[in-house]
Amino acid sequence: SEDWTVTIRDVNEIANDALRVLVMTPSCTGSADGSVEVIMDTSGYLMDILIEGDTMENHFMDIASGANFEIDDLAVGNYTVTVTIPEISFERTFGVTVNEIGSVSGERESLDFKQGKATYVVSGSDRYEVSVNGEKMNFAFGDKGPQNIQLENL
Repeated sequence: SEDWTVTIRDVNEIANDALRVLVMTPSCTGSADGSVEVIMDTSGYLMDILIEGDTMENHFMDIASGANFEIDDLAVGNYTVTVTIPEISFERTFGVTVNEIGSVSGERESLDFKQGKATYVVSGSDRYEVSVNGEKMNFAFGDKGPQNIQLENL
């Protein structure tokens, strides 16, 4: 007679919120550098990740769970991301969209050479990074509508 060992694992051992998929918008209009990040909080498994879009398909095998996995260089469009863990017959599918970045505008409203001040009107984002002579400044606003950025000590 042969001895057999059977291991039974509960598929429900992975909490519903343990797997998330985040989407990053491309950096510029027309660029294909969007990304999808698969986050699995539960460790100890090997995942297979399939991403399918209108013009591409890519399969990543034996990705360790418990760490973030990023899929880069995605164009704007709709994608299906399927995460499977074959050893426990686990599968989840997500529909995601990589959106085109919105247009951002900025225009100088005033410039005072004597006082070393300038004011710019910006819109299209709620966060801006401005670099003046190599010094970076960050500005955050409550919405993406028109805002004033005042620069001093120029």
